[in-house]
Amino acid sequence: MTGAYDRLVPLIGSDGLARLKHSSVLVVGVGGVGGAAVEALARCGVGRLTFVDGDVFEPSNLNRQLLCTLDAIGKNKAVIAAERARSVNADVITEAIPEFFGTGNSARILGAGYSFCIDAIDDIDGKAELITSCKSAGVPIISAMGAGNRVTTDFEYTDIYKTRYDPFAKIMRKALKNAGVKSLDVVCATTEPTVKSGTPASMAAPPMIMGLMLANFAVMRLVGI
Repeated sequence: MTGAYDRLVPLIGSDGLARLKHSSVLVVGVGGVGGAAVEALARCGVGRLTFVDGDVFEPSNLNRQLLCTLDAIGKNKAVIAAERARSVNADVITEAIPEFFGTGNSARILGAGYSFCIDAIDDIDGKAELITSCKSAGVPIISAMGAGNRVTTDFEYTDIYKTRYDPFAKIMRKALKNAGVKSLDVVCATTEPTVKSGTPASMAAPPMIMGLMLANFAVMRLVGI
């Protein structure tokens, strides 16, 4: 669309915009974190976006998940993500895969080939499968760590083995070490959680900001920054 990227080109150049248009990004998990990543990727002009999530929106998602609206309640998250991407980027090619990522479908999903993967899964087993599969396939990936139980947005880009304050990251470090994964780019908190509870408490800003950081990292890598 003419004019849609006039404010972006001065930052990444026409060549960078062309790279994004010819890139394909896989986003696995499109809830609070992944949904914000969807928004940024679509608005940056990524040419092909594939969304994977077997969950549906519930009323409890309204407080923090950008893609969740009253009209979206009960609908699949991946399908809504694809609709949202197309609503802000007329040229994007989207695919919605309404499934949970795991060992049963990892080869099929990754077999489509991607320029980059954003991991916003909150399930340990699925997350480990996605990371190890991307590493084996040579697909660059960045993973979200825990955004729940926080009122602050003290996040940073780091390696999984340098994380300190995230209980979720601690579990993932052990799982990935056992799987032979030696490094992994992540977005992780730099402070202790505000509260600790069985079901993660959440407010709007932290998961959205983490998702935006994931998308921005992917865009920077895709344009060579």
